[in-house]
Amino acid sequence: MYSPPFPLDKVLAYCDLRRPVLVNNLHMQPHMMDRRQIRNLLDQAGVPTPDAVFVDRDDGDVVEQRGENGDTLVVKNIKRKKEFAISKPFVEKPVNPEDHNVYIYYKGGGVRQLFRKTKNESSRLDPSEKKVRTTGSYVYEEFYQPAECADVKVYAVGDFFYAQSRKAPHIDGVVDRDPTGREVRVPVVLSGRELEICRKATTAFDQFVLGFDLLRGPGDKRFVIDVNGWSLVKNSDEYASRCGKVLAEHIVALLEKGADLPDPNIPTHNRSSRLQSAAQQPSSKQTSELFDPSQESTCVA
Repeated sequence: MYSPPFPLDKVLAYCDLRRPVLVNNLHMQPHMMDRRQIRNLLDQAGVPTPDAVFVDRDDGDVVEQRGENGDTLVVKNIKRKKEFAISKPFVEKPVNPEDHNVYIYYKGGGVRQLFRKTKNESSRLDPSEKKVRTTGSYVYEEFYQPAECADVKVYAVGDFFYAQSRKAPHIDGVVDRDPTGREVRVPVVLSGRELEICRKATTAFDQFVLGFDLLRGPGDKRFVIDVNGWSLVKNSDEYASRCGKVLAEHIVALLEKGADLPDPNIPTHNRSSRLQSAAQQPSSKQTSELFDPSQESTCVA
């Protein structure tokens, strides 16, 4: 996944100019920098996601909370004359996927604030808070309690899907660690249906290597709730062996069919037009300058 201050615009321009063999479609990266676009791409690919409403305050959205405890959130856009509603419990996610300050609002009151792990803490509960945040733009998703109180992290490398579970951070906010200090994670066997969801997710973003979160909800409900971009597993010999083999074979295959690569006169981003248009939202603003061929050695380094 893109992370500032990585010069994404320069890298994309370099790829269009020099046409290196790419493991992942880099031109999809701008669309993976906005949770609204991520959801739109997942929906277009038929990947199940929780019901949600978007709040775009830059576009004039106004938010109201109704009911004694503000349990119903109503989003109005006067300009577009549209109104949407969602009821607690729901999850409030900033549109920027690099912002990990995700809040869970419970029916009747109380907010669980999730954040990047700090030592052994991953979330805090404010039992008295009822109001949603009043600045910024968000995706509000229906909240489901995960099966066995665990998150499922999926790591895709081509058609190889490796999954691990960990205690969901909203359970008590305490990170479980093993004697070496690593977060406790347990390998998970994915069902046939879950594997099909995983394949659709990687296809949605045209990514060979991709990490995402799979929610096992009540009954047979399954959802993809977050996409993390290029992700690899730490401290797993099984994963490292399979990942290395699949990735090496893929790269060799790309190199061997080099003569069949697309016309060099056609920029690589044109080949992604279908996927990019599916996002339907403007890309996040990029401030870096475009690639200058005279600086090629610096860019490669």
